[in-house]
Amino acid sequence: MADATRLLRSRGTTSVAWVGGCLGGTLMLGMLTDRTARPAGVAGISPLASLGGYTAGSGTAYDGELLLLGTADDPLSDEGKLREVAHGFPKAEVTVLPGTLHAAEIFAGPHGEAARRSLDGFLGRTFAPAGG
Repeated sequence: MADATRLLRSRGTTSVAWVGGCLGGTLMLGMLTDRTARPAGVAGISPLASLGGYTAGSGTAYDGELLLLGTADDPLSDEGKLREVAHGFPKAEVTVLPGTLHAAEIFAGPHGEAARRSLDGFLGRTFAPAGG
């Protein structure tokens, strides 16, 4: 992810967003300590608090858009665990939807439209032109 972000920037891309579910979301959060490859936005879909990959203070200096999205009763990443992850990232937007679905399953489930709206809002903010 970091190398791909650097490559895109070397080719003129000004904004990059990382979106990942489950372990992918967890790993991306841990990568925010690499200041040379930080994206404009990160969306972690059902990141796994129990796996760490980041420290409690690793997100405090991150100033990009950050979305943490999950479901209230996900057996792997329930609301409590999602909010535990959010404690390390004070500027994170947290969206908790009803149900037990995990990661990509959320988008195909009964609250998929709300999940898509949340992700679309994140992407809109991430790629909004400067000053507007």
